[in-house]
Amino acid sequence: MCTSWGFCTVLTGLPTFFSDVLKFDINTNGFLSSVPFGALTITVICGGYVADFLRNREILTTTNTRRLVNSIGQFCPAIFLVMISYTSSVFLAVLFLVLAVGLSGFSTAGFNINHLDIAPRFAGFLLGISNTAATVSGIVAPYVMGTLTTADSFNPILKAQWHNVFFLSAEIYAFGGIMYLILGSGDLQWWAEGPRKKPSAAVEYNGHIQTAERLEGRALYGSM
Repeated sequence: MCTSWGFCTVLTGLPTFFSDVLKFDINTNGFLSSVPFGALTITVICGGYVADFLRNREILTTTNTRRLVNSIGQFCPAIFLVMISYTSSVFLAVLFLVLAVGLSGFSTAGFNINHLDIAPRFAGFLLGISNTAATVSGIVAPYVMGTLTTADSFNPILKAQWHNVFFLSAEIYAFGGIMYLILGSGDLQWWAEGPRKKPSAAVEYNGHIQTAERLEGRALYGSM
């Protein structure tokens, strides 16, 4: 939910922020609005490779790997969204937005794939629940953004209102990152384990090692 809030806020509000606050023309606006999501595409892929490298080389456990990449994907966007409020440079504002959106892609290798770690048998069901909750926050976030940015584009108060939007998103990002550090796990949960088979007893039959189940099948076949 927390990542979805920040993502949908930037997704729906970025063109308006570039146009009304940074005063970019429509051509520049269109190009710059796409750059953060191009960076996001790259980091989503890179995040997966980083997580697999750390797990396969046994540098970190699955739990600590998920926590690390998820922290990058949530705390870094929070930091850069706050930094936007403290810069008067248009170049730095755009750079911070690109970094905020781009680095959020690391969380895909954190909480987003975590369903397969904790409950592979129910991963689809769990993803449906979590994605539904994320969709709700994605609906509410643009509404809150519109409520906070009521001034027109010529009013200097508008910049301060957008700073409130970024601060709120940063706080929600940080809250999500903290909760995952406390509660997140990469271990298979007991309730997701499948039924366990009893080990088969091996015995010698006609000079060959056979399991009890195969011998029972032979007996049933021979009695027919």
